[in-house]
Amino acid sequence: MLACPFSIPKFEWDNPLPMLTKCSMCGDRIAHGDAPACVSVCPTDVMTFGRYEDVLEEARKRIAAPGSRYVQHIYGQEEAGGTLWLYISDKPFEELGFRMNVPKHSIPSNTKGFMHATPRVGIVWFAILSVLYWFTKRRADVKKKKEESKTDAVPET
Repeated sequence: MLACPFSIPKFEWDNPLPMLTKCSMCGDRIAHGDAPACVSVCPTDVMTFGRYEDVLEEARKRIAAPGSRYVQHIYGQEEAGGTLWLYISDKPFEELGFRMNVPKHSIPSNTKGFMHATPRVGIVWFAILSVLYWFTKRRADVKKKKEESKTDAVPET
């Protein structure tokens, strides 16, 4: 939730068993060949759903149309490495509350180097902790054997 540059995932604060939720793009509807519910029921018909390339081409046509008042920017085409949601508007996106400081590169690329190292770090820590466990267990066993041998060596009276 904190890492999303668009502040999309929301925490269900009022739910006794809260979850972190975001739009799932109505996967079940898309699997049946239908558009997402928001597109199907939009009363102003401002949303379009389809193949990314087709929607991007339509956005470019609308912006380039003679007399178009659209801002010369397709929001989501480059932001965060490109998103599945594309927006065009006749008002500046800043006025609509869109974040304009979103980096152009993909957000997961920020942690790519660290994530590749994770398995190696895990293996190293496993090895270190295993050796420490073996060493402390062996010391405890040696100590226990010494104590047992001392109690066996004491003569009975």
